[in-house]
Amino acid sequence: MFNVKDAQNPTNSEKLIPQKPVREGWEKLFALMAENKDDQLIDDSLLNEFDTEEWFWDEA
Repeated sequence: MFNVKDAQNPTNSEKLIPQKPVREGWEKLFALMAENKDDQLIDDSLLNEFDTEEWFWDEA
């Protein structure tokens, strides 16, 4: 979360400073997701024939 007053203050107008560390608490939340088995990828349902049969990585 950013403090809008700081952004409007001429002395701080060039940068926005987060009020708390980025990703604070994520580790605990990811562990909770894993406990609840809520950490499965959902992208598998988006694959199509091209993705599974035709796409390849160029190994240059």
